[in-house]
Amino acid sequence: MPAPAEMGDGAVCWRHGTRSAVMVCSMCGRFACELCAVDASDPPLCADCFAHEVRTGGRDLRFTSHLVQYDNLCLWMVLLPLLGVVTSGFTLFTAPLALILILFRWRQPMSVLPRNGVRRWFAVLLAGLVTLGWAVLAVWVIVRIATNLAPAQWGAS
Repeated sequence: MPAPAEMGDGAVCWRHGTRSAVMVCSMCGRFACELCAVDASDPPLCADCFAHEVRTGGRDLRFTSHLVQYDNLCLWMVLLPLLGVVTSGFTLFTAPLALILILFRWRQPMSVLPRNGVRRWFAVLLAGLVTLGWAVLAVWVIVRIATNLAPAQWGAS
């Protein structure tokens, strides 16, 4: 990123060569007139850099049109299958996936508006408990199968 240039008395807009410049873009260093300057940004940006920030998501949350709320997504990935008796088996896949997703996206901003992390912690707790439940059930089934098969094989020797 080039350093912004100093704006002199004769500075003109890079797009409108006849209009005098009123600001220097902090991202690209180009001079911008009143038409090309974006007042909504701090530090000041030209219209092209502002459009690039909006299009790519940018580093400034004020220019972001939407954010994926991973805490809500993961919470519903665990809760929705649990609501139905027939669909509760889907938690075998959705609970670990939700746990992995929420842990990998932990540092992502949750929302443009300030929110607390209660949903995030609840999603981690619920997904962890459901995953632990499936693991305990799998161990119990393996132990039951092993104890039912073992005496028959030992007695046949």
